[in-house]
Amino acid sequence: MAKAYKITEEISNEIRMIRKKIKNKSEDIRLHAVELRGLGKKNKEIAEILEVHEKVVSK
Repeated sequence: MAKAYKITEEISNEIRMIRKKIKNKSEDIRLHAVELRGLGKKNKEIAEILEVHEKVVSK
């Protein structure tokens, strides 16, 4: 079973601010995945949103 990650609203806002400044697409995707995980999304949902394979999300 996957770990349940909890991300506070403050950290989520901080991630969004960092994502606005990032120019590296892979870093942006990684941070977006972290943000979505914090919102309670499952790997399959995250993969669909980010348009990547589910195995990429589970890394």
